[in-house]
Amino acid sequence: MFCKSCGQQNDDANRFCEYCGASLVQQVVQQAAAWRQQPAMAPNPFPPVKTKTTPVWVYILITAGVVAILLALFFGIRFGLKIYNDRQAEKSQMEWQQIEESARLEREVEQRQQQRRQQQAQDESDLFLSRIAMQMVSVQGGAFIMGCTAEQGSDCYDGESPAHRVSLSSFSIGKYPVTQKQWREVMGTNPSRFAGCDNCPVENVSWHDAQTFINRLNEKSGQKYRLPTEAEWEYAARGGNMSRGYRFSGSNTISSVAWYDSNSAKSTHAVGDKQPNELGIYDMSGNVWEWCEDWHGAYSSNAQTNPKGPSSGTGRIARGGCWFNLARTCRVSNRYSSDPNAKERFLGFRVAQSH
Repeated sequence: MFCKSCGQQNDDANRFCEYCGASLVQQVVQQAAAWRQQPAMAPNPFPPVKTKTTPVWVYILITAGVVAILLALFFGIRFGLKIYNDRQAEKSQMEWQQIEESARLEREVEQRQQQRRQQQAQDESDLFLSRIAMQMVSVQGGAFIMGCTAEQGSDCYDGESPAHRVSLSSFSIGKYPVTQKQWREVMGTNPSRFAGCDNCPVENVSWHDAQTFINRLNEKSGQKYRLPTEAEWEYAARGGNMSRGYRFSGSNTISSVAWYDSNSAKSTHAVGDKQPNELGIYDMSGNVWEWCEDWHGAYSSNAQTNPKGPSSGTGRIARGGCWFNLARTCRVSNRYSSDPNAKERFLGFRVAQSH
């Protein structure tokens, strides 16, 4: 046993310490007394467990593993989001391309339909024009002396003076007066007093009736017809810039170019049966008077360019004479006016177009 005095190990059989001589028995007695004085302690139901200290490298490995897992999750999520966004963008682009393609196809369909409609309208217009045969003569613009010129001699009436210079732009005018057949094709009726002759000029129509006909003709044909101005009518009747200075439209011999009192048998006749004038235009002298666009007004001696007559008046101009008139009345410079509402068996018209 150990000696408490010197701390040396002694044999258990010794009563005294071999080194310091202290009583080992007394030390045992004192120790026993001390134990008796201490309170009794309950036994520990959980005996202490001996634990081992975890090495640092283990924590490092665990931390590294956790970091690796977190990094894998982070980059995995990020990569997944990138793939998702790319697919969404690709899907959106494809949808937008489909929308654009659909819009393009719709535009192409609409364009084709529009072209078909235009072609159909053009075909209908061409068919209509071929059916009514509205033949036009192009008149090159130029200047001429309008009114009572020298070749008219003493036959002039007061309203034909003073003669004056007029300049006109190019235009087209009907080769013939509007016929009964043409009127019927457009209007569906025939107001003529001398009905039953398809190629005779339509008559018994007022100035307003002529405007209604022209408006409907334009709607059906897609053209822009109108009545000629008085200056255009006289310029064309004289032969335009090919004029030979005739008294009547195309000749000084009225019977060659006109149906009038002496040869008409008191009736209108088919257009185009007489000789044309210098421009190839028929029936501008005789057969029927022809409405013009202008109001009636007195002439001025001043030179004019593309005159359209006064802005108002009581009568609209008509030109050319008719089937019951004397030769003097059928001259190219003679003028006549009538109430625009008047309907007479000697009143007809022809159309014109601007260039």
